Amino acid sequence: MSSTRAIKSLKRAFRTGLDDLLYLASVVVIVILVNAFLRGEGSLRVDLTEEGLYTLTPSTEDFVRDLPGKIQIKAFFSEGLQAPDHNLAQRVEDVLVDFEAASEGKLSYEIIFPDEESEEDEELAKGFGIEKVAIGHRDKNQVGLRLVYKGIAFVYGDKQEVINDVNASDLEYQITKALKNLVKTKDHKIGVLQGFGGPGADPQFLPSLQQAFESVYGGLILAEGVDLSTQDAIPSDIDALLILNVQEAVSAQAKMAIDQFLMQGKSVALFQSPSAADPRMQQLPFRMPIEHGLDELFEKYGVRLKQDLVLDREKNMVGLEFTSQGIAEVSIPTLPMLTGINRENILTKNLDAMVLPFSGSLELTEEALNASELRVSKLIESADSAVSRPAMGDLKLESLMTPSEDEQAGPLLLAVSLD
Repeated sequence: MSSTRAIKSLKRAFRTGLDDLLYLASVVVIVILVNAFLRGEGSLRVDLTEEGLYTLTPSTEDFVRDLPGKIQIKAFFSEGLQAPDHNLAQRVEDVLVDFEAASEGKLSYEIIFPDEESEEDEELAKGFGIEKVAIGHRDKNQVGLRLVYKGIAFVYGDKQEVINDVNASDLEYQITKALKNLVKTKDHKIGVLQGFGGPGADPQFLPSLQQAFESVYGGLILAEGVDLSTQDAIPSDIDALLILNVQEAVSAQAKMAIDQFLMQGKSVALFQSPSAADPRMQQLPFRMPIEHGLDELFEKYGVRLKQDLVLDREKNMVGLEFTSQGIAEVSIPTLPMLTGINRENILTKNLDAMVLPFSGSLELTEEALNASELRVSKLIESADSAVSRPAMGDLKLESLMTPSEDEQAGPLLLAVSLD
């Protein structure tokens, strides 16, 4: 590969890496922070194994038992649904039986099979907010679309929640989410640190994050900017704070506000790369350290943010390079494939693998490892084939693929939770 093509490939990798980091952070924050502050209110975890398909998790049972009042559930299903929905109504009823039993009389349900040609049945469904959805349909003569009912309505006093298109694969999750939205008495807010650069400064980031929250949690979670360059404290209605790849030194006043927030028992999630593109040479394969100023704060809580670069020359994402001979695959060691996932921790148990672009490694302090009152969980580690190198500036492909004497061998710690 010529040096020109290598540079172009790395430029594409750099842009892709930042996009992946933004998207990844949004998704992971949903998992980590939402579970962190909903822990006491009944987690939205779901057991999707065949053995536990119709068995509610203990947290769901606790939540349903503590519902504040009586709730009616009306489920509408068209007759003759084809696979994979052919037994959807029965599966929904099997789960609703468990919800009804766990509620100790607070939930009641009815399964309704409306006549699709009946205007009276259509009005009944519409009265509960249920609309037909289009699904693929095949018969012996043709393949097409069919408008069907496969929705559930939840009614609590004058409030109503609707699932218009039920998915058989995660029924407990869908029903629990609808019930939580139905009976919520306050908005849960996740604050995004602003004022020090990074994705949080992008005006499109908060709307994108809010859209992700709405897709997963309905109206349960709100995203709100917290600009600690202009305000002295984190608002009291913020339940958890996200620090996402700041690019400038966080001020002493802001670090004090974050420390006070943590001392209140609230949650902070930090996603921070140790390096960024050199603004003077953004088109070249060089990076420079980010002077974020967060080291002392997080070392106080037992985590060192190392100024290194994690590489994996064997297990990584592969990019495509267009050459005169055609398309060639290019290994990108700065996008390591991370499969050392902690399957015992609720925060990461359902993750198969992750990619954290341009990551640095973490180190736990002796105080954290020996503190009896602190629960430390290593969440994500690299493969044994990964290495870290302290010199992160040169990203030329030839340099990345050539081992150096100052590299530290894996596995390397990349994500941790302290509780």
